[in-house]
Amino acid sequence: MKKDSARDYIIEAFRLYSRLGEPEADNVREKIYVYAITSRRTNEVPAGAGHISKPTEAAAINADKTMRHYRSELMDIDAASKTVKALEQKYRGYDAAQVLRDIYFKNAHLPLKKADIQSRVTSASIKNHISESTAYRILKSAREIFAYHRGLTLPSDTYASLEEIVS
Repeated sequence: MKKDSARDYIIEAFRLYSRLGEPEADNVREKIYVYAITSRRTNEVPAGAGHISKPTEAAAINADKTMRHYRSELMDIDAASKTVKALEQKYRGYDAAQVLRDIYFKNAHLPLKKADIQSRVTSASIKNHISESTAYRILKSAREIFAYHRGLTLPSDTYASLEEIVS
């Protein structure tokens, strides 16, 4: 299988999405915000310490910092969610989202070992009554859809490489 530059990153983003229970990005964003507002942070300015800031201002600042800290994970979750929805619409004849779940989402809490993907493709193709090449096409399509929604660049035959343009 030909490896693209963002493949490992995208697979890990799908695995994070699976570990979180396939949530919507807005729900995760809301939970992070509530956590940031309600939890007492170590860098929060204590009330009455001679500073002019107020506890609510400090909570808002901490919430903003926390949201910025988790921004890339939120973007990954959003892209993964959109990818699953797009796969469900793109492949109407069979459940491509289930193929994605069977391969990338399976045992997301455990580290991937050598040939895990290959063995999962074989079992997913048998389970879903498709060929292994179709399963690999679904995975490639999922990575491309994810990269589009996440704003990542994948190798393309359509465009010249950046090295060719710059040199």
